[in-house]
Amino acid sequence: MLYLENYTILNNLDDHYSAIVTQVLDSTISEIIETASETYLTIHELQIIGRGHCRASATDFIKILEHELEYRVKDSLLTSIRPLINKNYNQKTSIIDLNTILSEELGLLLNIQQVVDNVMKQVYQQADTLASVWRSFTNKKWAEIVHHERNESIALKAWLRSWLLDVEFTLKDVFDSKISALI
Repeated sequence: MLYLENYTILNNLDDHYSAIVTQVLDSTISEIIETASETYLTIHELQIIGRGHCRASATDFIKILEHELEYRVKDSLLTSIRPLINKNYNQKTSIIDLNTILSEELGLLLNIQQVVDNVMKQVYQQADTLASVWRSFTNKKWAEIVHHERNESIALKAWLRSWLLDVEFTLKDVFDSKISALI
């Protein structure tokens, strides 16, 4: 009987936290995608050197960004919830402590730097090969393109990082605000 009771509690916790993570990520991803085009175009226009030869586009940026956030980040965090609950929950664990643990663990699993780097590598197809570096020294147009794309990439990384840094704290706030649903 105890096993069945514990199993039911774990399922309820999994459903509860999964719903919140889905809600927070859907909202955050939606806001990121809504602002991505304008942000990209503003940053693109501010980078004067090499602007006319940039190999990336707002459309490519948004497609890659949406795919990375929806199918890598969201799926990864959602599939991590049950194992985290199994690892961290016992009868002595308070819901407030579990909220803190889960939000911190999910924040670590988010791995913001890796997400940001993956998006930018795909958007700008960055490769610092010896040939690319040599080409930068011997071809002024290529050097301008690389300069433009690197500056653009740095600004977009900072923009995306700022959005993703809020996820862990938002999860904690929403977890805490919905404690009554578990009691």
